Amino acid sequence: MNQDPQQPHPYVLKQKIKLEGATIRHLAPFPEGWLDGAYWRAWHRTSALFDPPLAKRLETKLFTTETWKAMTAQFQNALVVAGDQKIYILWPFDAESCPVMVQLPPVLSTKSQKVPSDKINATWALNPDNPYEPLVLFTVDRLVYIFNVCTRKLEGCLRGHGGEITSIAVHPFCPHIFITTSRDYTSRIYDLTRTPQKELNNPPWPPMTVQSRAGPAFALDAPGGEGFGIGNIS
Repeated sequence: MNQDPQQPHPYVLKQKIKLEGATIRHLAPFPEGWLDGAYWRAWHRTSALFDPPLAKRLETKLFTTETWKAMTAQFQNALVVAGDQKIYILWPFDAESCPVMVQLPPVLSTKSQKVPSDKINATWALNPDNPYEPLVLFTVDRLVYIFNVCTRKLEGCLRGHGGEITSIAVHPFCPHIFITTSRDYTSRIYDLTRTPQKELNNPPWPPMTVQSRAGPAFALDAPGGEGFGIGNIS
C-alpha cells in the first residue's frame, strides 16, 4: 500500500492476470481470520455451545497449531475468481503455483434471473472431518456446489431454493456452517457435517392430510431430495 498522501489512491499495482473470455462476477480471497494459529480452538469452543456432538468429534482430531499454520500458509494468498462460465482459484503472488479451473454447469433456468449477480457467488468453507483441505462453495442458479481445492473434486451439490441464489456467507467461527439468500425471499442455513436429506419430512397443510410439497420457497423440504455428497439444509 502506498502511504504517500499526494498519490491519487493508496494502492500500488503489483500484478495483472488475464483470464481468457472471463467476465468476472465475484471475488473471494482466502479468509484472513483463518490465518490465526488458534482459530481451530475458537471453532471448537463455538461448537461446544451449539453442537456438543461435533465438539466431541473435534476433540478426537489431531489439531495442532503447526499443521493449521501449514495449511493456511499454503492458501493464504489464494483467490477465487468467479466468471460466467468458469471459476478460477489463483495464487497471484506465487509464480510457481498452478491455477485451478472449474467449468461451471449450464444454468437450468433464466426466467427469473433479473441481474447479472444472480449468476454466481462464491466463498470458502471447511469440513471438520477433513479440516486441512479447504472447500470452495459456489452457486449456480438455485444450486450450491462444494469443491475440494486439494483433490480438485466436487464433494457435493445442494438444492435449497426455489429462486436464484443471490448471496452466500460462512459463519465466522464455524466454517462448516453457511447461509444463502435467494430471490424466493428465503434464507437457508447449511451444515457440512451432515448429508443431504433424500426424503420429504414436511407437515401437512390443512385441510390436506398428506405431506406438503410446497418446497424451499416456503421453508420446507424440496421434493426430489436436497442433493448429493456432503451438506444438509437446516
